Amino acid sequence: MLKASDLAAKALTSADEHKRTATTLRRLSGGLSAQRDSALDLSEKEKLILNEAVQLLDRMADVAAQAASLRKKADQAAEARREAIKAATASTFGRLSTVADRVALIGAVQSYSLRHNTAEWVTNKHMLADVFRDALDGLTWTLAGADTTKPVAEVVAQAWAKFQDGRVAIEDQHARLIVAQQRLHGELPANNN
Repeated sequence: MLKASDLAAKALTSADEHKRTATTLRRLSGGLSAQRDSALDLSEKEKLILNEAVQLLDRMADVAAQAASLRKKADQAAEARREAIKAATASTFGRLSTVADRVALIGAVQSYSLRHNTAEWVTNKHMLADVFRDALDGLTWTLAGADTTKPVAEVVAQAWAKFQDGRVAIEDQHARLIVAQQRLHGELPANNN
């Protein structure tokens, strides 16, 4: 039988799902107990089999309940780390304000966003803000899931240094898009080539 910690580690199963599983198993156990204890003519062997099934269901329910508790604690810890990362990135990544800054972050975090909808990048002034917000959120999730043994400040500092190292190359790669967005945002005159 799986241990509660193994069940809780399954990322796609929420604490509520584990809790529902525990409840279902307890109901099954109760139903079998009622059948075992009823006035049905069951042999001793059949009663023993039902008793073993009840015990197994009870153990499985206990494991699922423990998994729910562990999953909830893990989710709370992950959320706290994301909030800490978000606060720590506010003074670095969160302060990126120019078009070139924001495009560089998008290119570093979600480069696929720059390769799609190229016509919209040239005409939609709001697209940069929307995609930048998504990239910043994605960065927060990525950094929160990164080496959790390291302090938040260290993780953010390393990410900032890596971003700074690759920034010029990203800006060069997306220079035309940057110029188009700079025109839309008034950082460049509309007639400047």
